[in-house]
Amino acid sequence: GGDTMPTRNTHLTVCVTPLEKQKINRIAALDGRTASNLVYYLLSKEIRQYEAEHGEIELSDAGLPLT
Repeated sequence: GGDTMPTRNTHLTVCVTPLEKQKINRIAALDGRTASNLVYYLLSKEIRQYEAEHGEIELSDAGLPLT
């Protein structure tokens, strides 16, 4: 939580099978979204769920790469 300044999104490359890509495109179309927007929505939803169960993810001293 907390207030954050809006930032530019960065790109993330994800490898999927051709069948998965077709299914993502179909779901997105049925939902009135682009495939990219659908994947962004699903990732954001998963992050919120993870943080609800485990607490906010601390990035400052996690000892993991931030990029």
